[in-house]
Amino acid sequence: MRFGVQGLCFVLFVYAGMLGMRRLTIAGREPSLSTLSCEYAQYAVTTCYLHDLQTFLTRGAADRYVSLIEPTAFFLVLCLFLGRAWCGWACPLGFLQDCASQVRAALGFAFVRAGARAKKVLATTGYTLLGLAVFLSVFIGRPESRLYPLAGSLAEPYCQVCPARQVLPLLQGDPKNFLLFDRYTATTRVMSILAMVAVATFLLAAPVMRRFWCRLCAMEMLMRFLRVNRWAFLGLVKDTRRCTYCGSCARACPVDIGEVFEERKRASVRLPQCHLCLKCVEACPEDGVLRARWLGASVFCSKFDYACGKLGQKCGS
Repeated sequence: MRFGVQGLCFVLFVYAGMLGMRRLTIAGREPSLSTLSCEYAQYAVTTCYLHDLQTFLTRGAADRYVSLIEPTAFFLVLCLFLGRAWCGWACPLGFLQDCASQVRAALGFAFVRAGARAKKVLATTGYTLLGLAVFLSVFIGRPESRLYPLAGSLAEPYCQVCPARQVLPLLQGDPKNFLLFDRYTATTRVMSILAMVAVATFLLAAPVMRRFWCRLCAMEMLMRFLRVNRWAFLGLVKDTRRCTYCGSCARACPVDIGEVFEERKRASVRLPQCHLCLKCVEACPEDGVLRARWLGASVFCSKFDYACGKLGQKCGS
């Protein structure tokens, strides 16, 4: 079911504009989504919050950052309703990575699992990218800053290196920005090289490590920093008394989270790095040990169908 929802979201974010759909609006305003729905795709019908965050941080010096309030409010409301499920169920780049993983699995190749040190390095790199994007966006918009002359070359710095900016337009049949080397200034040349490195890394690593780019993504780091899963309506609950600690949830997790398996005391397993893809719920062989709840109501739970010997997802009464 998740793969079907991902596919529908991918078509909506990438191809709906080509079919004549207008920009999505809520109460006459364009929402800033909590996923990489790239503004730079020619037929985009939505925008990514990271794009608006950088844009309005740069413009904010003129209006004391008042323009940032509305997109941030939309972003936080969407996070409140679904938490990190935006990453697990709706992100176009996440869908492409999951497709690459399915192809790899169909061909019979093993994947590389990130160890503790690798996860720490990737997370540190991701936080660095987010921090630089925020820092540069703020200071290139302030006339008194030494970075102000670079405003034309450094606008939306994370967007310039994000693989979505090149991959999604390419999938729409627009190859002009794919691996483009911008010679306009020394800064644009450097950013072009970084963008090529990012795209190459994305394309080469996606089939090898599940959800590789998610571990570097600035949206991922922003939602981790905000601890979105801690206060969102949707969350995971575990019955620690009946868990057999078989490790099925840890093996199924696309981002190699072991804490759900390891937790032995707390019922709530609202981890900041969890994408709420619910593959752990699907993989758990114990009835009702893992549950996804929305405002306290169970929407999915682990279940083993003893009649046919298959794992299921239906919640009991």
